[in-house]
Amino acid sequence: MTDESSRAEIIARIRHATRGAAAQDISRELQSLGSAPTTPLPSVNLGEAFLANVLINQGTADCAATKSDAAEAVAQYLYQRYR
Repeated sequence: MTDESSRAEIIARIRHATRGAAAQDISRELQSLGSAPTTPLPSVNLGEAFLANVLINQGTADCAATKSDAAEAVAQYLYQRYR
């Protein structure tokens, strides 16, 4: 099962479970769940922490000399990823 099909299955289950439920009831249930504690950042510097998390998650990083170069790199990535 792929990640996409797993997500679709989970979303379908949620839709089925909440069908006919009032928005207030759903909101109240969500509030009652609270939130999980966050994982400590790998660095106090947010830029370093972001880059470290990208690399920890098998991501890649590159540098651009100018904003135009960065925009071009993002456009190229999106084109290659979603064409």
